[in-house]
Amino acid sequence: MESNICYYLINNNLTWLAAESDCIQKGGHLASIDGVFVNSYLRGIAEADGLITYWIGGTNLVIPDSWSWIDGNRWKYTAWAPVSIHSYPENSIVAGLGDEYLPSREFWIGLSCTNTDCEWSDSSKYGYTQWYSQAVQQGSTCATILGWNFATARQDWNTHDCSELLPFVCQISSLK
Repeated sequence: MESNICYYLINNNLTWLAAESDCIQKGGHLASIDGVFVNSYLRGIAEADGLITYWIGGTNLVIPDSWSWIDGNRWKYTAWAPVSIHSYPENSIVAGLGDEYLPSREFWIGLSCTNTDCEWSDSSKYGYTQWYSQAVQQGSTCATILGWNFATARQDWNTHDCSELLPFVCQISSLK
């Protein structure tokens, strides 16, 4: 996890695009997750607030059929559920933020996808993933983080129609 990134869980139900716009107005993007640490951190914060689903910056809207982080980070870590996240720890951080501060079980992350690829809202590279096993569905092009999955002991990602209203998490550089 980068020390110059701050995460803000927003308990305001918006569409994925409106959530990304709100994050941009705050000087950031929907969160991209590059590993397990951020994934766990954000999940822990979300769960503490009773959130199950919230938006992150994963999307397949930018490049059809290709998942990426809207912030441009590389899509290298995934946590698709059996919500730019670049590793398991970062995925946990994003998921934890929702638990801590939001009442929903899922919230938007800055990820949108097409059938074959994804992109983070801040244009960061799409690399880490943690998708729920049946997550990537036809017509579902934006990513959320799910609540803790006791069966897998993971904080997994899921896809939803981008027009659904969900809470979300922004990431903003602390250097701005």
